[in-house]
Amino acid sequence: MAERLGIDTSTERTLWRDRAIVEINRAVLFSFDSARVTITDHHSEALHRLALLRSVPGADARRPMFTVTTEGAQRIRPGKSPGSQSPEPPQIRYDVLSRMNRRRLGTGSSED
Repeated sequence: MAERLGIDTSTERTLWRDRAIVEINRAVLFSFDSARVTITDHHSEALHRLALLRSVPGADARRPMFTVTTEGAQRIRPGKSPGSQSPEPPQIRYDVLSRMNRRRLGTGSSED
């Protein structure tokens, strides 16, 4: 599909998969609109969901509408039993990534 659209697929850095998926989604929405059939996109659905959550009596902008407990998170992971422990995710060092990006772009200081 990406090649038919003329999208450069030579490297993942072109984000060709993302562009192809967006074009497929646009084609589906266009098809539904042309046939005068109602369909919503995921952005509209997210906004509707947020509006619904905000309309719940007692909703407060200072506290989350829901929380995920550790036990709940364990239950939803595929292939994991409720009592099994998962390894800690690696810590992402955003400061290191930021310095690397600045150096790559030529906008970093001499200490970077």
